[in-house]
Amino acid sequence: MSFSTLIRKFFTKHYSRVRFTISLLLAICSLLPILSFAQMEWTCATPSAGWTVREFHSAVAFDNKIWLLGGHSDTNFYNDVWYSTNGVNWINPTTSAPWSKRFGHSAVNFDKICILGGYDTSDNYQNDLWYSVEGIYWIQGIDSAPWLPRMGHTSVVFDNSIWLLGGCGYYNHYFVRFRDVWYSTNGTDWISAAPTAEWTARNGHSSVVFDNKLWVIGGYDESSKNDVWYSTDGLNWSCATDSAEWQPRYGHTSVVFDNKIWVIGGFDHTNLYDDVWYSSNGVNWTQVTDSAGWTARTGHSSVVFDNKIWLLGGSDAYGQRNDVWYSRGLGIQEGSMLDASRSMPKIYPNPFKTSTEITYNLSKVATATISIYNSVGKEVKLIFNGKQNAGSHKAHWNGQDNSGRILPAGIYFIRLESGGHKEIRKIIRLQ
Repeated sequence: MSFSTLIRKFFTKHYSRVRFTISLLLAICSLLPILSFAQMEWTCATPSAGWTVREFHSAVAFDNKIWLLGGHSDTNFYNDVWYSTNGVNWINPTTSAPWSKRFGHSAVNFDKICILGGYDTSDNYQNDLWYSVEGIYWIQGIDSAPWLPRMGHTSVVFDNSIWLLGGCGYYNHYFVRFRDVWYSTNGTDWISAAPTAEWTARNGHSSVVFDNKLWVIGGYDESSKNDVWYSTDGLNWSCATDSAEWQPRYGHTSVVFDNKIWVIGGFDHTNLYDDVWYSSNGVNWTQVTDSAGWTARTGHSSVVFDNKIWLLGGSDAYGQRNDVWYSRGLGIQEGSMLDASRSMPKIYPNPFKTSTEITYNLSKVATATISIYNSVGKEVKLIFNGKQNAGSHKAHWNGQDNSGRILPAGIYFIRLESGGHKEIRKIIRLQ
């Protein structure tokens, strides 16, 4: 007797039992938490911002704005300053700041905008620090810091101090890379935390503060790197992984968003990347896209602003760019990030055919965003985005996408974001 004949006999004899088991499993699955989809959507805020094309500039979130500072293109160095409240419209408070035109510098928000080091038009590496509280008037905090002049370093704010890590420059007429770590509580007085950290001397790496630790990620030390290091004090360093899942690279960016470290784009001396990875521990990495909507590039900048990851400019295979992109991170994640004092949004009817109502409460004045995602984590409809008062609110969805097209029957997810919290609920649209 053939295998297929045995299968037919089994299902004929046990059809009702198999059917009941499948129905039971489907019912149980419908009660499980929301599935996790490692998807990431990027949206182009503008293909051409007000500032000219550039790479190796710096960007920082400060005073409820995104700030972009300096950089260079194939023909020019810049010392201009730009800001935007939405990533689309950009304002230029000064076309020529008092610090020299430069690229490869770093910038941090230290209750003011601080810019550190870089390489300028006089072929000089810099070890100065400038700061401003409004982007127009700049004060030089120090002309010549004790750390050697450099570019391609990183700076972060950690433990109420500005930290500077690695980079490259000239020393005794020789090009060198650095593996030192410095910090300052005021931007003027600097202390050496580690003259020779455990990670190799490098430039083009990225750094973040995550889980109460300093992190150094990738970079270039005569070869592209994909190692990840961390420290709780800047002196003693541990290797989280010497070979992360992403390809070795430099000229990438990293941010901390949604309780994860993110690695975005970069270059490996041969290939440009437009992939995005994240990790919740610095050891294990997950790729959320191998081809983001923006072109593969290096020398871009990234910031977290308005509960989104932003990418600005950089250089791709065709030259420098001045486009701006943003992402809300993972479209759908398992469960919800709920404040215990908040009531869950109510959806009625659910399932629905033509229209459904979403009722939710805000405990305080907040910006609320209500979006619909499909089953693969892609945003298909933005229902509402704006500031609302505390209290009960209602929104409606008629089953259409952002273009007004009726979406097919199936499973969708309503995502409510407000005050830094996310609540996700499953909804079923019937035919």
